[in-house]
Amino acid sequence: MTIRVVVICFLVAFVFPGLCQEIGSADSTLIVAENQEAELAFNEGNTFLAKGNMNEAINSYSKAINFKPDFSKALINRAVAYTEIKEYNKAYADYDFVYNLNKNLGALYGRGISNYYLNKLEQAQIDLELAKNSGFTDPGVFYFLGVVNFELENYSDAIEFYTLCINNKADYVNAYNDRASAKRMVGDFEGAIDDYTKAIKLNPNIDFLYNNLASVYWKSGKLDQAILNYSLAIRINTNYYMAFNNLASVKTEKGDFEGAILDCNQAIKIKPEYAYAYNNRGNAKVKLEQFDVALADFNKSIELKNDFAAAYLNRGICKELTRDFEGAVADWQKAYDLGIKKALNYIQFYD
Repeated sequence: MTIRVVVICFLVAFVFPGLCQEIGSADSTLIVAENQEAELAFNEGNTFLAKGNMNEAINSYSKAINFKPDFSKALINRAVAYTEIKEYNKAYADYDFVYNLNKNLGALYGRGISNYYLNKLEQAQIDLELAKNSGFTDPGVFYFLGVVNFELENYSDAIEFYTLCINNKADYVNAYNDRASAKRMVGDFEGAIDDYTKAIKLNPNIDFLYNNLASVYWKSGKLDQAILNYSLAIRINTNYYMAFNNLASVKTEKGDFEGAILDCNQAIKIKPEYAYAYNNRGNAKVKLEQFDVALADFNKSIELKNDFAAAYLNRGICKELTRDFEGAVADWQKAYDLGIKKALNYIQFYD
């Protein structure tokens, strides 16, 4: 087919000189016009992206790509928009196409992030390491290498990558937050407190930073500081049901059982299906010797989350206190099977 077209063109050129040149000029004009249309659609997509209108951005970038299939910038930006709406497979496809097209390191970095969101952690690590080793120095590559290593439970490596990220971008709030979480996992509570505090200084309006800081204070036995920071998290976000639930746990530990019940009530009001709040409220009610209503809370917690080991353990304790020893042992056995090893001590007491 190609040879035939070339021969016809040669003959036409021989009989009607200049006609083939005119056809070539028309093709060239069409290409220029299509490139212009692609750029217009690309710029339109950028406007939508900046405004957070992801679906409109994707439509515009797709239009640009239809005019120009190898339009790397449009493909990468479309992948960014896909990521924002959690269409990770589509984001991966765009990044992968661009990287295979021209070895664009930004596309390789993006493919690594897509692999992370697709829970392909080892492949994400390979892509991100390759991007870094190939000279891609955006702080994000260090950050996501930290994230991936954290998920792989390589906490020391995660700390190193978060540190590299911070060294390249000193105001990277999430890097401080996540480095603090990694430090917490290796038992460096003071280092974690320091990083959470730095993150809060950079942005004092992020609710989860106070929640995370409070949790480290709690683990460190500094209950008053924990209560203060959980309360600050709730002040920023009055619907922060996890912070209410955590606050209830600390209050129970301090002996403020009524206050704990009120906080659990608030968590349940915000999120009625939150199993942890029923378990916590049940614990506080047990302390007040309100065994029947405590048992109802443990039952609800297990109904919502049937693999909730702590709820089985606590329900067993509640049953023991009401002299239902057989039921208590059955619950402790379930807790043990679900991974709470200390439940065996309760079981053995009744063997």
